[in-house]
Amino acid sequence: MRYSGRSSPPYGRSIQLALTILIILSPMAGAVNFSDVTWRSLETEHFKIHYHDGEEFSARQVALIAESIYQPVTEFYDYRIPEVHINLMDISDEPGGAAYYYQDRINLDVADYEFNLRGTTSWLRNVTTHEFVHLVSMQKSMKFPKSIPSFYLQFINFERERRPDVITGYPNYEIYIPIAGTVMPNWFAEGMAQFQTDKTRSDIWDSHRDMILRTAAIEGTLLSMDEMKVFGKNSLNAELLYNQGFSMTRFIAEEYGRDRIRELAVALSRSYRIGFDGACREVLGISEDRLYQLWKSDITSGYRIREKEIKKDRTEGKVIAGQGFLNLYPVPDGTGGIYYLSNRGGDYSDMDLVHRDSGGGITVIAEGITSRFTLSPDRRSLCYSRISTDNPENRDYNSLFIYNTEKRRESKIPNTVRGSNPDYSPDGEFITAVFTSGCTDHVEIINHSNGQRQKLLEPEMGTQFYGLSWGEKGILASRFDCTSRDIILIDPGSGESRELLCCGADERDPVWDSSGRSFFYSTDLSGVFNIYTMDMDSGESKRVTNVLGGAFAPRNEEGTIYYHSYQSGGYKISALDNWEKRCKSREECGADSALIDMRLSNYSDQSFCDNPLLSEKISRAIAENRELDRKYGVEYTDIYFFPMLMIYDNKPRLGLTIQLGDILDRQQFLAGGSINSEREFDAVASLEIETGENLPSVMFGFQYFRKYYDYYNRELSALIAERFDLWQGSLMLSYELGKTDYYNRNELIFMADHGEYYVNLNAWAVAEREIGWKYYVGNELSLAYAYRSVRSGVDAGINPRRGREIYLEAKKAYNELYSGELEYFYKESEENFYGEYHFSYEEFIPVPIMDSALSLYLKAGALDRSTVDEFFNIYTGGRDGLRGYSYYSIGGQRTAMARLTYRFPLIRNINRKVLFTYFRSVYAGIFAEAGNGWYRDDFSTGDLKRDVGLEIRFNGYNFNNYPVAATFMAAYGLDDVVYSNPDPLTDQETYYEGNNFRFYGTVAYSF
Repeated sequence: MRYSGRSSPPYGRSIQLALTILIILSPMAGAVNFSDVTWRSLETEHFKIHYHDGEEFSARQVALIAESIYQPVTEFYDYRIPEVHINLMDISDEPGGAAYYYQDRINLDVADYEFNLRGTTSWLRNVTTHEFVHLVSMQKSMKFPKSIPSFYLQFINFERERRPDVITGYPNYEIYIPIAGTVMPNWFAEGMAQFQTDKTRSDIWDSHRDMILRTAAIEGTLLSMDEMKVFGKNSLNAELLYNQGFSMTRFIAEEYGRDRIRELAVALSRSYRIGFDGACREVLGISEDRLYQLWKSDITSGYRIREKEIKKDRTEGKVIAGQGFLNLYPVPDGTGGIYYLSNRGGDYSDMDLVHRDSGGGITVIAEGITSRFTLSPDRRSLCYSRISTDNPENRDYNSLFIYNTEKRRESKIPNTVRGSNPDYSPDGEFITAVFTSGCTDHVEIINHSNGQRQKLLEPEMGTQFYGLSWGEKGILASRFDCTSRDIILIDPGSGESRELLCCGADERDPVWDSSGRSFFYSTDLSGVFNIYTMDMDSGESKRVTNVLGGAFAPRNEEGTIYYHSYQSGGYKISALDNWEKRCKSREECGADSALIDMRLSNYSDQSFCDNPLLSEKISRAIAENRELDRKYGVEYTDIYFFPMLMIYDNKPRLGLTIQLGDILDRQQFLAGGSINSEREFDAVASLEIETGENLPSVMFGFQYFRKYYDYYNRELSALIAERFDLWQGSLMLSYELGKTDYYNRNELIFMADHGEYYVNLNAWAVAEREIGWKYYVGNELSLAYAYRSVRSGVDAGINPRRGREIYLEAKKAYNELYSGELEYFYKESEENFYGEYHFSYEEFIPVPIMDSALSLYLKAGALDRSTVDEFFNIYTGGRDGLRGYSYYSIGGQRTAMARLTYRFPLIRNINRKVLFTYFRSVYAGIFAEAGNGWYRDDFSTGDLKRDVGLEIRFNGYNFNNYPVAATFMAAYGLDDVVYSNPDPLTDQETYYEGNNFRFYGTVAYSF
């Protein structure tokens, strides 16, 4: 007898998807993944510091910082973490810090960087304290045991296929809802991490924070209370969230007492709590909205007073350029145009070097610029830095490049890895730049023709340098010595330096004027950044601007000062004429002594870079303990449990997933499954191993599924009870060919799979016992290439507007399928050896109306043998194909389809939270599709199946941090699909599809 019953691939796909989401998108997701770096570990009383060779000094520094803050922070929150892991890295010039509070783990990058929306602090001390406060405060607010980060509710439904040989259709509804173990709003989490404690003040309310909040309050662009709860914003509004959170946390401490901060964290840990409002009422006795209004009124009234004072003597230029919120470092080109850096209206802080000509036309010179740039004296060349992997380590490090403005050609300066902030010498023969080594910067001179370098001075460990300006009198440099930025003058011949401005204020962006006898700079001496000028002979300083926001990076060109100014919408390029007539002496303008005192009192006694005793202590510890620091082996996390309640194919199930890995994310193990009352179950396990930066990652996977299926056979007059058992083992090697993140993928994937399918029949009318056999054995090898490049943006997920995705796969299958010949204890199988090929391509095209976009999607598949059993047909219906038809209704040995979608916003910036869900935006799309499946000899384009439909998308967040991506689709099939039932166990019948609606819905974490 012939049997061709299907338990469709989507059966396993749905369970795998749900389990994968738990790991990828849980709050603990994150990776180090530099597996071929030699790691070592040092242990203190409460910390394990894991670092790689070359970072001994930074590791000892972090160890001292961490132990010094442990007691004050844990005492303040009345919560102790027995052991914390800190992964310390210096393997990229794109640094940051992150706290994985379920894993007691902190990741830190050693290298500091200049963030133009934030002031300068001692990087390692600040970031270590910030992330440790995150760990303690978040664990204090957990609702469940730390081993249970969250529960999950899931609903998975399947299409009801009209073909009786298909026992499980393709998924048409999938819903995944987390029940989070923490409900902390992001403004309060970041507020606590910045507020820290009185004994661990590694961050202050500085002039940058005040500038951003001041302009937003005065212009009426503050984030609402609901907007403060979630990220998912552009970089400017994300920073405003940080600042509003810091400011409101300070307000709570000052108005209600510092202990209320801890009590709010405790109140958030109540098992029934779903948001901050209840905690606020419990601890402060007011609603969260009332708290917001009190805080807003308090800061706005203070800023209005400051506004009146500044307006009495306001001096600022006219905005002349600037698209987006980052437009920085203007440099006049000598012909009426200017060069500057700009994010050009993007949502994030990625900047390009652009040229604005005298007529206002914009030309992009270079993309991805990471620091200040310089124009040669003859104006024929530009020098700038950007991230490049063209270095011996093949890592994301800065390098210096020169762009010839006449030939419009770029070249890399050799031997300039980790160089930034360049400036030409007065004769244009050399370039001075800042070079990073660990936590310390060096000022060097480069021969840009051959890359030969000369170090000018040996600063204290931890010193940072930023803007440089090379004039006849020497090199001006903005130096940060762990307390404030100061301006010094370096002799390029001897390398000696002397301080010009060093008063506790933040003094930055020095640049020589055309005469070479004075220079311009920016300082927050008065509490607001303004442009000043200093005469080198007399030492006299004068204030040039008096602005409400901030003024930075001045350049003088024929009596006009160009600078970038901060306003409520971000940084713009401004120009100020006749500035000399409106100057005031520095002494006449006054100083914000409170800001200066706060900076000095909080930073000076904590400095590592100018404290010889601490530096000596660290150096001695390195010498005495270097051999005691053990080589890092494997440090595993705890085991984490993710319970699940599922409705799977209209039947309730209980499920559980467990996960653990090592602290460096070089190994990740996952196991899980679910079961219902009828003993149907699934089980999944995987082990992923990172083998090294330049080697493929390895994943082993195993899946086992069981399903029961009953039907009545009229011919046999019997109830046929079938049990299907499916298992599969997999090996996958994936090699990243380029940057991989949410917006980018460039990956080569090799897969090897072995699977076996079993069926057991309990057919009492034809047998006295259960009949069972293995009806399928699969062995498949495949090689795939996946590419994705989509322009980054807040709405790039819900509505990608520029970029493309490509997927190519070639598979060789060595499969055996039960032939239909059955003896009592014997079955015969047929070989189905063939090649299988898949291709998909999607192009996203911006439409200049309402931020809408077109999407063109093409997909095709083919088998290379006509004798392959139809069991292995390729199908192209269902939610991921031709949506107006069921998955198995359209298939064959060849398939192809095309889809055109126009997507546009319906409601943007809803920005409201209802219960635990934050609603952000709603988009709609209309689509049209056409395609079909063919056998080898009946290919025809005249029999295409077509459908049209509507798609609604919504995005937002659940419990403040879990992304929500919801989609509803309705599709109408315009053509008939006719097929006959090929299963001889039932009567032959003809089935029709098309000319009706099909509906699909998903609530997941990404589109």
